[in-house]
Amino acid sequence: MHRTTSDARGPASRAARALLATCVALLALLSTTLLPAAAAEPLSPSPATAATYGASWLAAKAAASTPLKGFDGTSDDWGLTLDAGLALASSGVGGTAANSIWTAVVANREAALVTGTDNPGRLGRAVMLAVALGKDPRNVGAAPGNDLVARIGASRAVAGPDAGLYGSSDPTYDGVFRQSYALMALAAAGTVPDPTATEWLDRQQCADGSWMPYRSDLSVACAFDAGLYVGPDSNSTSVAVEALVALDRSASRVASALTWIDTNQNTDGGWGFYPGDPTDPNSTGLVVQALAAAGKLADAAFTDKSATPQAALVGFQLTCAQPAADRGALTYPGSANAANSFATAQGVPALAGRAFPLSAQTLTAGVPAVPCEVATTTTTTSSTTTTTSTTTTSLAVTTTAAASDQDAPAASVLGVQAESAPSGQLADTGSSSIGTALAGATLLLLGLGLSILSVRRR
Repeated sequence: MHRTTSDARGPASRAARALLATCVALLALLSTTLLPAAAAEPLSPSPATAATYGASWLAAKAAASTPLKGFDGTSDDWGLTLDAGLALASSGVGGTAANSIWTAVVANREAALVTGTDNPGRLGRAVMLAVALGKDPRNVGAAPGNDLVARIGASRAVAGPDAGLYGSSDPTYDGVFRQSYALMALAAAGTVPDPTATEWLDRQQCADGSWMPYRSDLSVACAFDAGLYVGPDSNSTSVAVEALVALDRSASRVASALTWIDTNQNTDGGWGFYPGDPTDPNSTGLVVQALAAAGKLADAAFTDKSATPQAALVGFQLTCAQPAADRGALTYPGSANAANSFATAQGVPALAGRAFPLSAQTLTAGVPAVPCEVATTTTTTSSTTTTTSTTTTSLAVTTTAAASDQDAPAASVLGVQAESAPSGQLADTGSSSIGTALAGATLLLLGLGLSILSVRRR
């Protein structure tokens, strides 16, 4: 999934990066040729309604385990958990689940927000979640350390070439991401950031309007670095746009970034991590949030493809054709329609048409049932007819009336989070057993590469 979030853990080996690059190329090919696609009929054509179904799935995940589990299915992932809380807050439903996530964050504050040192990306998301839920981000748990806003400010470098950068860990893979989340959080809390912090983000922008995760030498033009596997990308660019809009500044920088985003939109209406990458839900979700922040989501420049950006995102939502436990989640290309927590958490706010930071709001406590009906069948033996009744299955932890499908919509593959495949047999797509074997081998290699390359931003 690219993908995107913000806890760097240091550089990975070149061998791991080479393995990942090979897997990415194979996965992109297989995802378009050998692997089954999600069902074409969406749960709802309305992105806003689709967002509530994604929230239903996230609420069920939170009820099963808070914090949510990460890549290996067993390790606590507080970055993902904060993403899920923000997704629920953006959807307008799932208030019970969102507040349970917040309660868990408060009870496990240091485990959730510290990765060696204070993690400004997680601190930023925690502050934004607090504000969205009407909590006080300056009074989170017991003192000392309960003022999360102050902790963000205290993490800022005050000298050196990266003066203004929040956080002291290696910024190679998450510098712009963590800076943008921290700046959005300060805006949400009503705090004006130190000028050096916004200047750091400004200096990191590339000449073409994009951002990459980090530029150590600003005199060198932005370009893809095959050794570090970084370059200008849609994810860094999108969160930087959100931060600049949240701070109501640098309109010209936002405009040039939007031009870059427009230039690199795929023909299906979505975006990949790097220019030219196939569309993925995480990248598309982040770009949609940037467009929503800038008031450009319905702009003709971004709706002139075969689908609108939000419609492209709806296409990744698992439908009634999938196992009941997966419906409503978003899947990631090439995963054989496996439900993906990270894709869902990053996709739901975009489907809802919401940009960060979120304002305080009151959420509906429950979540809507996913509207999947079991087909009515009739079996006749002799003169006796047995008819099974129509039933509706639901992912909801608690349910409210499902929104109508007629509701009007609201306004690289790098780092893909492999999760367990859905239960049951794969659909018969006509692909050969060789193709299936190749797909499986590629996913195994991808999992191995990502286990080694745990450097992105979670």
